[in-house]
Amino acid sequence: MQEAYARSNSLLQSVVSKPLAQTIREIGLPELKRQVFIDAILPYLKQSDSLFEPDTTTCARLWQAVQRGRVILTEMGSDDALVFYVRAIVGDRVLDVRLACLHHNWSVRSVMSMHMQPFTRSRWFYRSVVAALIIVAGLVGYTIHRPTDVVKTKTVVLTQPTSKAGGASTGGTGVAAGAKGAAGGAGAGAKTGAGAGAKAAGATPAGTKAGGVKAGGSANTGANQGAAGTSAARSGGVGSSGSKASTTGATARSTARANTTVTYRLALGAPLYNMCVYLASHHIVNNAMAFDLHLSQIGVDKTVRPGTYTFHVGMSEQQVVNILRNGPNG
Repeated sequence: MQEAYARSNSLLQSVVSKPLAQTIREIGLPELKRQVFIDAILPYLKQSDSLFEPDTTTCARLWQAVQRGRVILTEMGSDDALVFYVRAIVGDRVLDVRLACLHHNWSVRSVMSMHMQPFTRSRWFYRSVVAALIIVAGLVGYTIHRPTDVVKTKTVVLTQPTSKAGGASTGGTGVAAGAKGAAGGAGAGAKTGAGAGAKAAGATPAGTKAGGVKAGGSANTGANQGAAGTSAARSGGVGSSGSKASTTGATARSTARANTTVTYRLALGAPLYNMCVYLASHHIVNNAMAFDLHLSQIGVDKTVRPGTYTFHVGMSEQQVVNILRNGPNG
């Protein structure tokens, strides 16, 4: 080995640890023919202590393994041949072979060793370990960075008193009936109530004018429409009373909505944009992105503290800003 190392050169040393096929391309040597390799290696496989079967299939697999096998040592032979020590691996079996190239001809100088490779040094073992490490790293990362934001939602049910709802409904029915009864008189039955019906029934000039001039009908038609308006006014109370009941019901609903409260818990380190989305979903602010930008412009996003905040439906955005500036209430 001393002589071999002394006659080695930098070109041969540069291909150590590279696959044999790549070494052949980089140095510019001729290709190692398949049949040449099989004919040269077959006598070594027929020996009694061989770990490989002396058949064509095994020889072909060995040729492929040598092509991708690593060059573990190089030297210059005494006959100026380029000698390569190559390690080929086929499954769990290893073949260390000594190849030589002289005058563009390849030959197998010797087989250095045939041995079994431990499972812990096989490619499948390394691949399994890498896959297991990737899975463990993913599980650890998910456990560490698991979302911790907790949103507390308060459900509010809006209820309306039965009497007011009934009055509003009855008033609405009375208004609709009055409108139908006063269609010929363009709303005369709804405005005048029972008096318009009485005038229409007595065929007075006012009834005739209301029924004939505005609706284009006769006095009898005006009388029938007035009577319908009177009946509608009685069943619904009075047209104006129904309207008042409807207004009262709407006012009650507005008051109930104004008294609706929602609660949001801002966790430590959670983005303020999550609160903006929550407020927009409850119609407290108009646009979550615009409101979050507004908070950034006025500097509230840097001073807001984690905790529980309570808001009322119907409040202005400036009131929401004041609540965030004052801090959590719980």
